[in-house]
Amino acid sequence: MSSETIPHLPFRPYKRFVSQTFGFREMHSHIQQSIFNAAAEEEELRRSGGREAVVTSIRRHMPSFDPFEAQSPNDPAWMKLKPVLVRAGLNPHEDVTLLDIMTFLDAAIPAEVKGETSMPNTRNVFVIHGRNRPARDAMFEFLRAVGLTPLEWGQAVKLTGKGSPYIGEVLDAAFSNAQAVVVVLTGDDLARLREDFIEENDADHERNLTQQARPNVLFEAGMAFGRHADRTIMIQIGSLRPFSDVAGKHGIYFKGSAKDRTELRERLITAKCAVTEGGTDWLSAGNFDEALRLSQVPTSKKKT
Repeated sequence: MSSETIPHLPFRPYKRFVSQTFGFREMHSHIQQSIFNAAAEEEELRRSGGREAVVTSIRRHMPSFDPFEAQSPNDPAWMKLKPVLVRAGLNPHEDVTLLDIMTFLDAAIPAEVKGETSMPNTRNVFVIHGRNRPARDAMFEFLRAVGLTPLEWGQAVKLTGKGSPYIGEVLDAAFSNAQAVVVVLTGDDLARLREDFIEENDADHERNLTQQARPNVLFEAGMAFGRHADRTIMIQIGSLRPFSDVAGKHGIYFKGSAKDRTELRERLITAKCAVTEGGTDWLSAGNFDEALRLSQVPTSKKKT
């Protein structure tokens, strides 16, 4: 390390820039305070060995860490480091500092952190689904037809190397090994608001039994979307009670038509999946008819 020049890494690697407006006096005071804080932080870092010590700590767990790809907050090297930090017990939020990173990594055994973080395989797609087996099977066939390899929850659990990982660890393992997540939302449950809590202006789906996805699917979908919204694709098959504006704005209401298939294929390409070029098998691969039949709204007595 002594022969390598370490560039000026940002003290808070995951902090995002937020523009602020100040009056002249406020700006002057803000600048003075920022300079004072930065000086104190730099002195504390220097006493702990400086940026060289930080890079040394990181490379114990991630040998390929390149400080020249970590010049600004949220640069590629910092993104690759995230799963390593999570496994070491540190949530890489905006206020995390270089000192925090060094402290947590120094306290962790490299073997426990699973060492090097690999780039995701651009042909792998992690699929979250419920009890509608025909929907799962049809989606798997479609993904294979566009040249991709679907992975299930059980496979992601194995990738963590733990017998009972928590959901965040499973998703981190999935995103480390798959380029995108496809969430298949099907109406496997029936739900409505309890009569005690119904109000005058409540919509029909609050009053009557309405199809909704399994709770674990909704939870895993929310976690995936929160971690990597740009790599998470929501697919709705059949009618569902609304659960999020996000699903409505970013999801695909999927019936298996050529238009639906084309849109899903384009979403996968946008997520940088290695979709096979050419061919037309994907326009018919995967029979979604049975999945749609199982997603039909069952007859039930309405509550008023």
